[in-house]
Amino acid sequence: MVERPADVHGKSDRLPTRREVLGMLGTVTGLGLAGCSGGGDGVQTESSTPEPTPTETTEASTETTEVSTETPTETTEAPSREQTTTSGSGSEYTKEKIGEVEENTTGGLEIAGWTSTVNSGDSTFSVEMILRNTGDQATEPAEYTYRITPYDDDGSELAVTARSLRSETLTLEPGETSSVTASIQVDDPRAVASYGIVLTCEMLDTGVYCN
Repeated sequence: MVERPADVHGKSDRLPTRREVLGMLGTVTGLGLAGCSGGGDGVQTESSTPEPTPTETTEASTETTEVSTETPTETTEAPSREQTTTSGSGSEYTKEKIGEVEENTTGGLEIAGWTSTVNSGDSTFSVEMILRNTGDQATEPAEYTYRITPYDDDGSELAVTARSLRSETLTLEPGETSSVTASIQVDDPRAVASYGIVLTCEMLDTGVYCN
């Protein structure tokens, strides 16, 4: 029989019992768990706290819409140069406001309406008159004198260099109307601010309504 050498550390060479072995295993197991969770040689896993996702904010617009409080300017159209009147026969004729009948010495003719036109090309100012036979005899419009007198803004008479007459018909029966245009030449026809109309027998004195 071979004898074992004595334990150099002076420990007994008695074999541990089963209970002692289990106690030792329990101690080792506990130490191993502690090493994983404690500050020993175990590897620590750092847990990172997720940063909160920034919330997008929408800034309210600071732009403002200005509302005009100004009162709209009312525009007034220039008054018309023309006015419409009704003659005794029920027909309507235009009587231009800047013109007027200053004199009519005939007994059976009426100037029922009048309008003017300007022709700067030949310095002509023309007035178209609606002549109506209110008498009981047939007559010729060309047998009478038609005079147009032009005035400037101050009411001063403008100088006339030439005159002419054009009649729509040769003979005017009782109750009928006809167009007669009297034209004058002035230095600047656009300077005519108003005009007067005269119907007389002073030159020819041959019309039936001149006696």
